[in-house]
Amino acid sequence: MIGSEFKMGSIVTWLLSVGAICKSRDTSSSLFTVGERGTVKLNSNSAFTRISSSGSTLAHFRALGIYMEYLSELSSEPHRVTRLDAALDVQRDGADVLAECKSMFSAGYAALGRKTLKATYMTAIRSDGRETGTCYLGHRQRARQTARVYDKAQEAFDLRGELMPPTTRYEVTARGERGRPSPTLRDAAEPTSIF
Repeated sequence: MIGSEFKMGSIVTWLLSVGAICKSRDTSSSLFTVGERGTVKLNSNSAFTRISSSGSTLAHFRALGIYMEYLSELSSEPHRVTRLDAALDVQRDGADVLAECKSMFSAGYAALGRKTLKATYMTAIRSDGRETGTCYLGHRQRARQTARVYDKAQEAFDLRGELMPPTTRYEVTARGERGRPSPTLRDAAEPTSIF
């Protein structure tokens, strides 16, 4: 997901040109659907427009080969990235990774950047009897960087009944703050540095 403050420019025209559908619109906001599950939200005031793109939207743009074009469109106006979520999927069983997280963060804290964040867990027992779930680093904290590690295969099954191979997702959220370095659209293009 990318969230940014942005002057309107031609982003609406670009979204419509690539097949996005405007589902709702009023004087200060618009909601577009993209692909099967993607959304782009625009909220405007007299100073800026905030654009928030879901991960499903970005995946759809990547599949069409227009993700970099989208980032280019965003970069064509003065902007500031306020939040960037970067995800990496690894073919590992989420139950194994959760057990490793509990061992690695046994003191209940983890260092992410310069800040120590509390490690918290939301777990459940899978149908095979193993504990799985999510490890949060900085859950509900207003830290500049937070992370979560979770059983993506179990989540896909629980939410959509989707069966997929064992998959663990590593997700990092970087937030921008006024007066401090913020994530950039380059980070969205090349997220390795965020990890």
